[in-house]
Amino acid sequence: MQEPQHSMGTMESMEAAGKLEFFRLVHRLTVFVIALWYVAISVKAFVASITVLRGLESKDLGTTTHESKLIVGYAGQGTVNDSPLVQDILKGSTDLRDDSIFLLTDATHSFTECTDVPGYDDSVNGNAFSRFLFSSLQTHAAEDLAYLTEIELVAPVVDCTFDSIVSTDEAVTQLRMYFLVRQQSNTSDTRLLSASVSTQDFQAEQQFQSGAALLVTIAVIDDMRATDVTHQFAIAYNYPYESEPRFTSGELIGIESDNFWRFKSLPPTRSIDPVKEVRTAYRVGGYIDDPVAQSNIEIVHWNLPTDPATELKNWEWHAYPELPAA
Repeated sequence: MQEPQHSMGTMESMEAAGKLEFFRLVHRLTVFVIALWYVAISVKAFVASITVLRGLESKDLGTTTHESKLIVGYAGQGTVNDSPLVQDILKGSTDLRDDSIFLLTDATHSFTECTDVPGYDDSVNGNAFSRFLFSSLQTHAAEDLAYLTEIELVAPVVDCTFDSIVSTDEAVTQLRMYFLVRQQSNTSDTRLLSASVSTQDFQAEQQFQSGAALLVTIAVIDDMRATDVTHQFAIAYNYPYESEPRFTSGELIGIESDNFWRFKSLPPTRSIDPVKEVRTAYRVGGYIDDPVAQSNIEIVHWNLPTDPATELKNWEWHAYPELPAA
């Protein structure tokens, strides 16, 4: 009668030993998987480190959108002539003014400054600088910009919700400007010029030239129902290190693999300067000792919208890393 009891105890012991062995196996498998996961992460970290140290290409850094929240509403849903900007704020008048229109909210505006922005500084976002920039564009207008000589500035328009204004960025690194203009030949015919302004690094390889430049993209909008938008480009070499931006017209050739824009730079009429190809981009970041040693720099250009609403509202900056070899 005792042998069955002994056999039962042996079976229970074997069953317990089997369970213990199973848990040991699961434990070993878990440790093995964790070890593989750790090795994979270590390899990825090693590859990333080599990429940074050797300056190999990294992936696209994506797009950052800078937004002006009010201008589209004031531009309306039809022609600029019929927009709230002209009909409500200016009471239908297209007379030339000596001030600017500052959009504060969807129902309020000012003719002096962005009164709702704490610490607002009008050094680059105010009436004087806006008119100075427009006058410089007109003075040096040529080629694709020749139409600027056929219009008159009614008033600059400032959207006080634009993020660089809200953050009180006083540098001419990224400015959004709008200009309400009228035709000289028909003073009741208005247009809204959308201007994106940025300081850039330029390279004219064939002429062995490089330095700073001010780049402006301009889109003329006369009807918010339009299905496309055309952009013109103006480049002022060596600005802001000169007293006035002396703009030349630029024809966009394309965007290069390193995210630089390539332009055909057209000199002013009667100029002895040659037509030249120029690369420009906004570069931000840092380096050690010199720009080609252990630097970590982003190269940025902005997208060109194809519809009026997006053109007025969004400024989309597309970034790509530049990591030269150590």
